[in-house]
Amino acid sequence: MPVINFLFLKEIIFLFLLWALWFMRKSHFAKQNDIPFNVFIIYLNIS
Repeated sequence: MPVINFLFLKEIIFLFLLWALWFMRKSHFAKQNDIPFNVFIIYLNIS
């Protein structure tokens, strides 16, 4: 059970990071801030 819950949690985090990446890219602030994109890349490397 803990493993299933952990994988589900990782999936939620993954979707949240995708949303954050999309949101930041659409905003004007995205040109000055690539932090969400870097976090997304780091997450892909970890998982």
